[in-house]
This record gives sequence, C-alpha cells and structure tokens, in this order.
Amino acid sequence: MLSKQQYALLLDIFKTAQNAKNSDAFLSDIVNLLHHEMKPVAVSVYTLVGDERLVLHHEAGKNFDELVVKIYNFSLVVRKAIKKKSVLFLPTAKPFQHDETDISVVIIPLLHADIVVGMVCLVFPLEELQYLQNNAPFFTLIGKITGTIRYYQTGLKVRKSDTAEEEFEKTITSLRVLAQGVAHEFNNILAVIKGYAELLLMNEAVDESVKEAVSIIDKQTTRGSSLIDRLSVFVTGKDISFEYCSLNDLIKEIVDLQRFTLEKESIECKLKLGKIPEIFVDSRQIKEVLLNLISHARSAIKPKKKGTITIETSFNRDAVMLKLVNDGVPGNWENGEEQKAKGSNGVDSVGNGINLAIAYGIMQSHGGDMTLCHDPARCNEVTLHFKRFNPVFDAVEKKEEKEMLYLGEVRILIVDDEEPIRQFLSSAFERMGYQVLTTDNGQEAIDICTFEDIDIVFLDYLMPGHKGDAVFKSIHEVSPQTDVVFITGVDSIPDIDKLLMMGLEGILRKPFKIETIIKLTNEIMARRYNTLQN
Repeated sequence: MLSKQQYALLLDIFKTAQNAKNSDAFLSDIVNLLHHEMKPVAVSVYTLVGDERLVLHHEAGKNFDELVVKIYNFSLVVRKAIKKKSVLFLPTAKPFQHDETDISVVIIPLLHADIVVGMVCLVFPLEELQYLQNNAPFFTLIGKITGTIRYYQTGLKVRKSDTAEEEFEKTITSLRVLAQGVAHEFNNILAVIKGYAELLLMNEAVDESVKEAVSIIDKQTTRGSSLIDRLSVFVTGKDISFEYCSLNDLIKEIVDLQRFTLEKESIECKLKLGKIPEIFVDSRQIKEVLLNLISHARSAIKPKKKGTITIETSFNRDAVMLKLVNDGVPGNWENGEEQKAKGSNGVDSVGNGINLAIAYGIMQSHGGDMTLCHDPARCNEVTLHFKRFNPVFDAVEKKEEKEMLYLGEVRILIVDDEEPIRQFLSSAFERMGYQVLTTDNGQEAIDICTFEDIDIVFLDYLMPGHKGDAVFKSIHEVSPQTDVVFITGVDSIPDIDKLLMMGLEGILRKPFKIETIIKLTNEIMARRYNTLQN
C-alpha cells in the first residue's frame, strides 16, 4: 500500500503533465520533481531510440555517469532491465558489486502497456537499498504513469497543416487520446489502492486507529479520481458522462426546481413514478429533456386557466418509459394519431415546438425514442422510451438471499492485466464464499470459458492484445450462459449500446467500491435464481 507521501507524489506527476508545455518539458519536470521529493543523490531520465539505444534527456544532482561506473558492467544490466520491463535494483547480487560500491541504483523502465519508451535512474546511498526494494510497486507505478504520459505526448507533435483549423483538430484529438490513456492507467492505480483499503476496513482484527488512517487513504482515492475527471473535462472541453442514473430522481429534481413557477401559473404537477431500473444516460442532457417537456406542456395550457401536468414512469422488458400528459388545448395533430417526433414535422402546433425538437434530438443520441399523441380522452401526451437500462434490474420480487444463493457453487473469472487488482478482487469474492479464477489476458479468458463453467466474468476493457469488446463477443459465443461485466478506467466505450443489447451485463468504472461489485454479483445471481424458479 502506498504511503501518503507516495500517493501525493503520483498526483504531482499528473499535475506536472497538465502544466508542461510539451513532452520534453514534461520529462525535465519529472526529473526535478523526483529530485526534490525523494532526495536522491542523482536522478536522470533517458529516452529510448530504437530497441536499446538510450539518450540522456535530463539529469539533476551529481553526475550520474561518474557514479554508475562503480557498478560492474552497468550498460549490460540496463539492456537487461529494458528487455525484462521491470524495476531493477543495483547492486542486488555479487556479480554486480564492486569493492568500492557505496551506492544503490534504481532503474525504472518507462512503460506504456508493453512498450518501453525510456527509463529513469535514481541513485541513493547504499544503506537505503532494502527500503527501496520494499517499495518496488511504487517505482513500478511511477514508470507506468510517466511512460504512458510520455507515449501519448509524442502524439502532440503535429505536422504543419494547410489550415489552422486542421492543426487545432489534430491537437485536440491527440489530447483526447492522452487523457484517455492517463485516465485508464491512473484509475487502475486508484482501484488497487481503494480495493485494499476497503479490505482492511472490512477486517475486524485491524486496530481502530489503523482503520481511521486507511479511511483517509480511501477518501484520497476519491480525490484522485476527481482529478482525473477534471483533466478529461479540461481536454475535451465538455463533461459528457454516460452512467446509470435513477430517472425517478431526475424527475423529482427538475419538478422541484419548476414547482414555484408551475404553482404561480396555477398548474399542478402530479407524479406517478413506478418501479423502474436505472437508465444509462448523460444525466445533464436528460434533465434538459425534462425541462423542455415541462416548458412545452406549460405553453399548451391556456394562460390564467388551471391545468395539470402528469408525469409517470413504467418499465417493460424492452424499455423504460416516461409519459408526460397535460390537459392543454388540442393542437394540429390528428386526434388519436400517434407519431414520431421530428425536428421539422410541425410539432410546434402545441406549445413551443423547438423544445420538443431538442428533446427528440437528445433522445436519439441516447439510443432512445420519443412519440407524440393527442387524443381528447388522453389530452396531450409525450412518451419517452429509454432502451438502455441497467440489466441487473429484476421487477420480480426477489427471494431472501439465504434461500436463493448457493455462493460456493458460483464461479467468477477476473480478467485484468493488473495483478494487484486481480488479487484484491479475489480476496473480496473469496470472503463472500465465491469460487474465483483469474487471468491477465483475454485469450486465456476465452479458453477458460470454453472449457469451464463460469457464471460471471469481470473483464477489464482495455488490456494489451484483444480489447474487452472482442473478448466479450468471443465469450458470448462459446459460453452464452456466462454473464460479462466490464471493469474499466476509461471514460467511454465505443458502441456500448450495441454491446448492452448483445447481452453485456453492465459496466463498473474504476475505482469502484468492493460493496458495489459484490452487490452487482448478488443481483445477477438473484435474477438467475428467480428466472429458474419462474
């Protein structure tokens, strides 16, 4: 587990990336940051040219080359470190020691996924070697974060374009790629920290003072996640985030905001909110839809006349539905005819049509639909159809857990290239009585699901080799009964609506709480049990 100082240093690396003018300045700033915070005798950073040729980029402290000549065959050791792609500590064995050696060296390959883009070398007094070796995971994180940022920053060097607009668009595209890569790597780190912190908090044998300290660490991971979100917003220019939301809660929030205006106009707003699953939307855009629908309904009610707006929600197997009905005057729609709302189909016949046009466009962008109907018996009616909803929802009343779950018979597969994530998730599930298998690559996950009975797969979306969508499709083909849930550190997943319609159970964004993934697992198994019982 990282110390508070180590965690703060990792956050400072991200701040350095955000403030650096270019990739070269970023590496120079990293050297200065490490030299200031870790107090090594010397620190230097090298960039990799070709397969093995390292070029000194920047250094601080004493002359690095003069110090490492004391280590036997140092250049050969460096080449081995690059090929091995892991942090190396010298001296670690007699062949690398010299009678006059009085220093310890940490070699940190700068890694993006499986690509080495350079290395950082830190020199400390020899007596600190054991302490350094005990903090190997921390140095690994430095290498991965710095390497990933460096890798994507090289994409920011765009060639001169014919127009300023083209150059700007290329820069923005590269920045978005950088933000996604940084978010993925750092959210993996936060997921590990948060996971182990929660495991400690769940352990009754841990002293209360320790739990208090761990609780602080847990809260800091939330701050770190927020920093990554802000970095993404800074790069993309807008904060669009699809996530599972309660439609009923969004309705209550908007109605509360509009209540004073409605009462002033003698309009009563009635809510008939049913039991519905969460919908997969950008909550801010759906709030805009609700505001536009209410505005449209208000305009359809004659001024100074009492009116009623009724909002109700319901659910069937295909969609979550929201129906808004008002008792305003008839419009130009033909009585009893239901039609699709379109931005240019004259929907301004009742109230302000631009509101409906905007709402329709947002619903289309969310993979949903919107229909309009006027009937003297039903007044003016607008219906929204949300077709992306939380698949773990079960409208059937669930049995008590002790009657429905046989945890020892449930088999879970965790697929993630980060070993610490596999370890803390395994510990959490095993505590709950589940059988757990793990693997670090997608192809092995497919093989396991081919020959083993796996109930649920928690699959990292972004791994070296096959991406999560390809792995999901293959698992779905060889084992249709296996449920798959993405665990990811990226902001968005392409064609997520298609994957959900194919049977993807859901998405958990890193870092997530252990109780969240356990709850999701229990809900999936409860739904299976209820299906069998029915």
